Amino acid sequence: MSTVGIIAEYNPFHTGHAYQISRARELTGADHVIAIMSGDFVQRGAPAVMDKYLRTRLALEGGADCVLELPVWMATASAADFAEGAVSIFDELGCVDYLCFGSEAGRLFLLERAAGLFLEEPAGFRSILKQHLSLGKSFPKARKAAWEGFSGENGDFLDLPNNILGISYLMALKKRNSSIRPVTVSRIGSFHSTGLNREYASASALREKLLKNRELLKQKENRDRFLLPFPEEILPFFPNTPARVLLQQEYCRSYPLDTDDFWIILKEKLLSEAECAGQYADFPTELSNRLKACHFTCTDYQELAERLKTAAFTRSRIDRGLMHILLNIRQEDVARLKRSGQALYTRVLGFRKSHADLLKDMVSRSHIPVLTKALPPRTLSEAAAFSYEMDARAANLYETVKCLKYPGEKPVHEYRQKIIVL
Repeated sequence: MSTVGIIAEYNPFHTGHAYQISRARELTGADHVIAIMSGDFVQRGAPAVMDKYLRTRLALEGGADCVLELPVWMATASAADFAEGAVSIFDELGCVDYLCFGSEAGRLFLLERAAGLFLEEPAGFRSILKQHLSLGKSFPKARKAAWEGFSGENGDFLDLPNNILGISYLMALKKRNSSIRPVTVSRIGSFHSTGLNREYASASALREKLLKNRELLKQKENRDRFLLPFPEEILPFFPNTPARVLLQQEYCRSYPLDTDDFWIILKEKLLSEAECAGQYADFPTELSNRLKACHFTCTDYQELAERLKTAAFTRSRIDRGLMHILLNIRQEDVARLKRSGQALYTRVLGFRKSHADLLKDMVSRSHIPVLTKALPPRTLSEAAAFSYEMDARAANLYETVKCLKYPGEKPVHEYRQKIIVL
């Protein structure tokens, strides 16, 4: 029995993701597919468009056999920490044979060369990197320039987000000397465009369509789902009838959510926390000083994020930093969890009954606790319990905002949520 792992956000799950799962099975011959997925907040520094339970159900309907949750401090981290966290969990499970990821390059050899260079950082490469950083370039731009200067080769592939994540996964596997074998699947079409004129649409385009009524949704009288019909033009980009029915049923009942929905909470926190924002993960002193100077006069999230942006700090870096303030994820907490070991536990969000043998194999072979209930066991280590409580706090915040936006259901505490079984 062999298993392939996929690191994902499924924000939302669509036909491109279903294609990757199908290709992962074909390329590896694996019997099982495990996806480790960001929870309610994602790596680009934003709330997921729909909660992790709905996204888990869609992933299971779309071909995944088991979905695990990536702890929130990993899920909202930089590409490197996001990758290291997910890879460390797969490695500790002891039952994952392959790691499959999508990339624009589609060439494992090129990505492995970049991963080896970035991990080893020979003196010549490091010197060029420091030179470009000293010019005020962001780290991604400086690293691209260092690749080109050191290798003499074009570095445009380093501008593409899935290549960057793929390189980060490969670096994480190398650092751990993992026995997991990497496999890459070429991404089809433009996965960050806003158009729908292809067989495979981007998650960005689908989110934009789902959020097209965001201004109307701010008005309470317009929240009735019958007044705001589901954008049916996106239905072909979801893999099957059960998924499409589920999405239509839940539209304007439990989703969509976006950063604007959390603005008032963030704004209130900034009133008391702006002076010490530098204590939060991904929020260095320079950004903290800029925040103190401008946060009070900003009237919405987008204005604040844009005013904080500089040549040295990308928008995604700023979004992650602001999200860490919202979620109370401090630098010292992240450092403490890293010292304790990247993988402290894994939590099962859902699985298919037909693959229950995978769950049994995972539990028996794992070197870390495999949690199949929402209420954490008392046997968790102190660091693991701290991380899990961070997850629960983030999930409860998301659940609260969701139920305030879409009245009708009472919020369910994270410790009372049930595992999804199909």
